[in-house]
Amino acid sequence: MIRLPAGDSQLTLQGNQLESYGQSATVRIGTRASCVFSNNQCVLDLQTDQPVAAVGAGALVASGNYLQAPGDLAFVITLPAAGAFTVLGNITRGQIRVNGAPLTAPWQQLNVAA
Repeated sequence: MIRLPAGDSQLTLQGNQLESYGQSATVRIGTRASCVFSNNQCVLDLQTDQPVAAVGAGALVASGNYLQAPGDLAFVITLPAAGAFTVLGNITRGQIRVNGAPLTAPWQQLNVAA
């Protein structure tokens, strides 16, 4: 878990290859800062109801990730009510959810569920 103070903070998690075996997400980020989560390859190996990645941020750019989850849920995004986000060009095994709801247009068509 990465926590940054509120304000003009920025967090970037880019170009990582992460694999885990356990009962929690491979990647879990919680911050009020803006976040760029891109070009990562993340795998969760154990059958669980957890996503492979869970990102909570003030605003989010999620692009070009490969997220392989063992269950139906690959990527959970949590944003404040007015939180801006883009979710583009990700390949997932499992759903992407934003604030508990499935990803909707136009973002759904711009990502691939394999």
